[in-house]
Amino acid sequence: VYQHSTPLTANSFTYRLIHDDANWSRLGSRQLHSNELLDATFIFNEEKIYYNVGTRWRGSPWNRPGNPRMYRVGFPKDQPLRNRTKINLSRYGSAQREKAASYVVWRNSTTSTTSPYNRSTWARVRTNGGTYTMESVEPTNPEYLKMWFPQDSDGIIMKIMGKQTFSDSGSHQSNLLQWATWQNRGADKSGYRWNFNFRTRELEDNFQPLISLIQTMNGNSSILDNSLENIMDVEQFLRVYAARCAHDDWDTIAIGNGQNAYIYYAPNEGRWKLLPWDMDHTWGNTGARVYPDNDSTFSRIIARPKYRRKYIGILNEMLNGRGDSPGHWTTGEMVTKFLDRNSAAVGSDGVGNSSPVRNFMNGRRATLARQVPARIAFAITTNGGNDFTEDEASARINGTGWVDVDMVLVSGEPTTITWTSTTRWRADVSLSAGENVLDFLALDVEGNVVGADSVTVTSTFGWETPTITALTPPEGQPGDSITVTGTEFHEGIKVFLDNRDIGSVEFSEANPESLIFTTPMLEASTVALTVRNTDGRSSDAVDFTILPPPPYFIRGDANADEAVDISDAVKVVRYLFSGVMIGCLDAADSNDDEEINITDAVYLLEYLYRGGAAPASPFPQRGSDPGEEGALGCEDGLDPFGG
Repeated sequence: VYQHSTPLTANSFTYRLIHDDANWSRLGSRQLHSNELLDATFIFNEEKIYYNVGTRWRGSPWNRPGNPRMYRVGFPKDQPLRNRTKINLSRYGSAQREKAASYVVWRNSTTSTTSPYNRSTWARVRTNGGTYTMESVEPTNPEYLKMWFPQDSDGIIMKIMGKQTFSDSGSHQSNLLQWATWQNRGADKSGYRWNFNFRTRELEDNFQPLISLIQTMNGNSSILDNSLENIMDVEQFLRVYAARCAHDDWDTIAIGNGQNAYIYYAPNEGRWKLLPWDMDHTWGNTGARVYPDNDSTFSRIIARPKYRRKYIGILNEMLNGRGDSPGHWTTGEMVTKFLDRNSAAVGSDGVGNSSPVRNFMNGRRATLARQVPARIAFAITTNGGNDFTEDEASARINGTGWVDVDMVLVSGEPTTITWTSTTRWRADVSLSAGENVLDFLALDVEGNVVGADSVTVTSTFGWETPTITALTPPEGQPGDSITVTGTEFHEGIKVFLDNRDIGSVEFSEANPESLIFTTPMLEASTVALTVRNTDGRSSDAVDFTILPPPPYFIRGDANADEAVDISDAVKVVRYLFSGVMIGCLDAADSNDDEEINITDAVYLLEYLYRGGAAPASPFPQRGSDPGEEGALGCEDGLDPFGG
């Protein structure tokens, strides 16, 4: 029976952790670092009693001796506290540092990459030794895994910690400390046991997944990028590390001391995750380390262009947000609003205000911003961004892109991008024979479009020299259509007459053995005709005869002065009634009825002065008669070449 006269009140939760005299005495007199659980009673919010909870002091060798003591509390499995069978009670909670750090870690998650943290609440805690405001922190255990990895929660958790040595009295021997690192210590598990402690599946004692991770992290540089991502969720590691570096978390592996983290091997996915832990010693130095490079192995990883730009991109998200989302760190308002809501909720329970965190964040911004390069457009730089021809079945495309680019699609399909620096990339793209229109689309981590560019690459891989087997017909007047038959014709093929590119050619890959061109306006002669593919290979020459062009005239221009006016109507009248000669009767036939009579003069006057119909083609520019040859002729037309 436990009786008290003063209710324990608070704006937050209230916990009573009551030991009988014997266990309280034993808790204080036994070896400081004993993890044996002692029996106690726990009262939640002055309403619910939990009997036979297990308790012990918790914390590192530096924290256990401090006051007030910090506790691990274990509840019966059939009577959990708010769905948790274990909680940690920390004396650091009132400073809000861990809560702010957890918030930043969580904000670094994406829809595809989870950055877990340990959930916590404030509580007013009364023990046999006194009453304190403490933070009730969720441990990293199977319940935690079910929360964050509900479909893959049956894996291996390992706690990363320094190798500790103690005297018989329990004093910590700091001179014998061995911090954890990511360095390769061989294939024997004894090299890892002190620094990587199982927290699940302990009895299996299976270090092989860890050893595979460590050896891959220290593996051959030429295959590191691909092999690493098969065993380690690299982006998830980087997102956790970016958050911890950003808030100056110097007490964790690769940033400072080799401890205060967990790693989790998700068996279904087959990859390791990095889980943050114990982020109390944070928000101190605004000029602190920005990269997790205090470990030679991880320093090597973060120095690789692919991962360095990813890391810098995460810093940019923290500064400026992603997509349409506001920046997480712009002035510190997002985190501090979160903290202020929490501190307001618990009011007089002794929780500190958030101004130290806010001030740190505003000061830290400049240090982080210096790591982010100036914005650069997403663009293709190969051949200056212009279309080009490639004689292989694939093309290497080079380009630029900013740190917000996470994925690139080529013609709607994801493609592998190799980043050669923070803002420069290359991609090897498969090509089909002929023209390939490559549309590049750059997306950020949430699928927002952040850039686009395109290029047409003509692949000549496997092409042979084109041959001409026939010209149909082998001669033609300017404007006539000529069919060229042969082999090895491809998209982009051109026709040359005496080495003159004639321009437009009709060609379709659906009928690759022929093409059609229009005889250009050239002087009558026999010329050498060749065809040339985009790879530069040309056919042998064949003869083609350009015939004299048909007569050129302007309909209605009876006097051949290249203008249609009243003088032309007069010319027609004089032809009809005075016998004046007309050199091009087709030109005088204004209504194109293949007769010259008074109606042609009237037709022209109607057009000139009463808004009548214009003369038929060719009009108003010179040209040949588009119709079939009629009774009229044009012995003395205009110069078809414009002279």
